[in-house]
Amino acid sequence: MIDVTVTLNDAEAKQFVINAGRKIDDTTKPMAQAMMHMVRSVRQNFLAQGRPVEWKPLSPLTIALRRKGRTKGMGGPRILRDTGTLYNSIQPGRAGSLSGVINKGEARVGTNLLYAPLHQFGGLVKTPELFIEPKRKYSKRPRKMLKSGKTGKRRLAALRFEVDGKEVYARSVHIPSRAAWVTARPFMMFQIPEDIDRIQRIFDQHIGEAIKKELEWYPPRQY
Repeated sequence: MIDVTVTLNDAEAKQFVINAGRKIDDTTKPMAQAMMHMVRSVRQNFLAQGRPVEWKPLSPLTIALRRKGRTKGMGGPRILRDTGTLYNSIQPGRAGSLSGVINKGEARVGTNLLYAPLHQFGGLVKTPELFIEPKRKYSKRPRKMLKSGKTGKRRLAALRFEVDGKEVYARSVHIPSRAAWVTARPFMMFQIPEDIDRIQRIFDQHIGEAIKKELEWYPPRQY
């Protein structure tokens, strides 16, 4: 094992402290690393469907109104993940209702979507009146063969819903305007103490690297 000793006189020690302090004071790199960790942590809340407490499940109506094919291979309807817009909007330094910017002593993560606070905190909204009809007038199913050998009339298209595990068909659906309460599902959250410990390690490493880099300017003596 080789012991390395660095001997500094008063002037060198003073300059070392000044230079190392400047390197430590430049927190651009650790702040950026902390922000990216914060982004990953918030996005993990979506993947876990709520942390440390799971979010309240979606209502049957919300599930029925969702577009088909969005949840294929994902184990069922995913909360706050119908299109992925909110999930993908979580970015470092985003300006908006739940976000901010980065500077020398600050790192923020957020989203610029106007409806994000509604999901974060919950609230009362008025839903618009909806009339839902099939995109096509006629079904793609083949026409029914009549006893005379002729084909019957084209089948009219219908909407298909799944309610309580049962398939329900309708020519059209009318949903009147109503007041609805949006359940709070806090997604802009950090995990304590895991995230704090991780960010602490990022800055500990930054300080260690700054001191090590400054020491490289001083030749060691080997014994």
